[in-house]
Amino acid sequence: MHSESKVLRLLGSNPRESEIALMLKQIDVNRDGTVDFDEFAFAWHQREVDNLEAEIDVELKFAFDMLDSDQNGFLSVKELVDKLTKVAEKLTVQEANEFLRHMDQDFDGHISFEEFKRMPCWQVPDANDNELAEFES
Repeated sequence: MHSESKVLRLLGSNPRESEIALMLKQIDVNRDGTVDFDEFAFAWHQREVDNLEAEIDVELKFAFDMLDSDQNGFLSVKELVDKLTKVAEKLTVQEANEFLRHMDQDFDGHISFEEFKRMPCWQVPDANDNELAEFES
């Protein structure tokens, strides 16, 4: 058993040798045939970020479904007014319409889950952009 297999098994994975070879090839950013600590740490960090993003999607779907009273997969002005006047500060119909206009990216008169997920308040700056550039140079 290779040392990579042992490490991955200690970390809770049980990949086949072919999967390990593919992972190592993907992690070896500088293509020198070995995975150094920085490459491993970056890959592990990216894996954790991906897992966190998946968890956030589940939480956002739950929040969206709470607002989507009729469960049709879209948020209307009425649903926004009904829910947001009870949960948060009073939202007027005019404010709800303004919010809808701003977030309704396909101009169909309601907010889909994909549009809801793209709201600026859910976005996290991607600190990895600078780190990736360092690895690639």
